[in-house]
Amino acid sequence: MRLPSKGVSPVEQKGSRDIQSVGLMMIWVRASVNERWPVGCDGCEAHIAHGCQSSSRVVLTVLLVYEDNFVNPVCFIHATLPTIISVAVPEIMDCAPLRRAHAMCVGSCVNRTMGSFMLIAYLDEFGHVGPFVSRDHARHNSHPVFGYAGYIIPAKNARYFGAEFLRVKRTLFRTEIEEAKNPAQWERKGAEYFSTGSITKRPEQVRAFTGLVTKLLANGGNLFYYGDEKLRGTVKETRKTSEDYTVDALRETINRICRHAERKGEEVVIFMDDFTEKSRRELVVQMYGHIYERTKSYDEMRLIVEPPLHIDSKVNSSVQFADWVCGLVGRAADYQLIADSTFSWVEEKFAPKITGSFTYESKIRMLGKEPDIHNSEILKDPRILNGTRQVGSIGNLNPQLAAFYEKLRTSPKVTA
Repeated sequence: MRLPSKGVSPVEQKGSRDIQSVGLMMIWVRASVNERWPVGCDGCEAHIAHGCQSSSRVVLTVLLVYEDNFVNPVCFIHATLPTIISVAVPEIMDCAPLRRAHAMCVGSCVNRTMGSFMLIAYLDEFGHVGPFVSRDHARHNSHPVFGYAGYIIPAKNARYFGAEFLRVKRTLFRTEIEEAKNPAQWERKGAEYFSTGSITKRPEQVRAFTGLVTKLLANGGNLFYYGDEKLRGTVKETRKTSEDYTVDALRETINRICRHAERKGEEVVIFMDDFTEKSRRELVVQMYGHIYERTKSYDEMRLIVEPPLHIDSKVNSSVQFADWVCGLVGRAADYQLIADSTFSWVEEKFAPKITGSFTYESKIRMLGKEPDIHNSEILKDPRILNGTRQVGSIGNLNPQLAAFYEKLRTSPKVTA
């Protein structure tokens, strides 16, 4: 009994008007990388990440999560909780290798619920992780910012929104998809979607994206971004490597998503587009350590179920929309930081339509005396913003205090 992939939410599919009557239950089954499949309850660790009342109908999503945090979706089932095991076990046994061991593990753990609601954050990278000198530099001229962007949505609405994105993508790019060698895995990258040529020549792309953002907001979601302005110069000059930028940005991204989850009073899980296995393994280890250490001082870190999980965007439409968001945020960050940026259409085309769509925690951390860029400010004319935003603390509102702070910043440092 599989859930249809059409653009219909589980609630609408069953004709129910009570959205609380349908919940989403997700099971993370920790699997061995070597064996690639779980070997029963003794060989893996199952987590119920999202549940609902026993009288409710639920959508059960079973995910295999390997030790390197790569995710493999196994099945989607729509049923009532009392019958979920009787439905899940045959379904899993029908579609997964080592079917019985996997199914028994899920069946033995399915009644362990952690709460009524959960958030899912879908993320991808924006900007460029390498050095940046200037737009005119022969080699290091790509992008002055690196970070992560995407969207956050209640888990119970994630599948419906993913199906809606898929419908819009198939409508916009029907010809390209039909001509592709593998239509099911065809995707339009965010950098291509938000090229100047595409935006100016295909106004339907603007309408499609802003329409999806409206749909996201209607389903309780928000856009999100976090990025760091990079030091200008080569690696030798700045002593900042690509790994440094990646780790720093991902740590702060996790911190801010956990803060958002705390404001919403819900737990959260993060899905990211997949990249090289070596990089994924190294990041997972560092993020486990970061979350554990920060939890000692910040309770909101307890709300993240796992460090970011990685899934291939070719087989997941939700991650593809995160890449589209990255495409727009990358262009907007360029517009903010590059004086002669060619992406001034960001404000004209998108600011009137999607201002207010970003989480409160969204931010570009700026260097030096420039003020940080927060939430929807990234869409606005930077010349206007730089004349109205205040840098740093409330002391900048007082000209005398501002002058005093500037003197402290520029004075030589004294060490004991």
